[in-house]
Amino acid sequence: MGTVTPDEELLLSRRVITAAGCWELAGQPHRRYGQVSGRRYAHRLAHEMWNGPIPDGMIVCHRCDNPPCFNPHHLFVGDKRVNLFDAHRKGRWRPSERRTHCWRGHEFTPENVFVNPRGNRECRTCRTAAVVRYAERHRHPLPLVTVCPRGHQKERSPSGVLHCRICNNAATRAYKAKLRGASEAQDRDAAERLGKAMGDTG
Repeated sequence: MGTVTPDEELLLSRRVITAAGCWELAGQPHRRYGQVSGRRYAHRLAHEMWNGPIPDGMIVCHRCDNPPCFNPHHLFVGDKRVNLFDAHRKGRWRPSERRTHCWRGHEFTPENVFVNPRGNRECRTCRTAAVVRYAERHRHPLPLVTVCPRGHQKERSPSGVLHCRICNNAATRAYKAKLRGASEAQDRDAAERLGKAMGDTG
């Protein structure tokens, strides 16, 4: 028999074997992942010691569906998608996870499912789009422009918006002048039509 490592001794010294053959840490809360010194999860540590290393991006799943268990015979490696479909196959899928599409209409296919750290499904298409929007927004932040294109200093309105008072006033005057011009033209046209009508009747 090989030498027992300190980690193995730690796990085995606190091991409690249940009726189902699960290994649980004595004193750990029920249905919680067991943790040992350094906030390491017992099931991950057990898999690394007795089953082999855990590839990057992979998680340790439970065949027994018992989170505190660290029996190496009850553990297998897979990604979050495998873990999700394993839960679905065993009937442990929550009602909210029975939806077939996200709220934007994207189908929850195996390739389009992302499982967040809380164990909830997310639409991978929507999540990727959100990440791209966030990156673009923070990669090129808009500078604070305090001068308008005509060179006037901007002022901050009571609502906190920067605007050019000079350009706004000029635009308002031009718009009112345009309205007055249109009204005067209509009046001239009306007078001409009235004069023509009166001349015809005379």
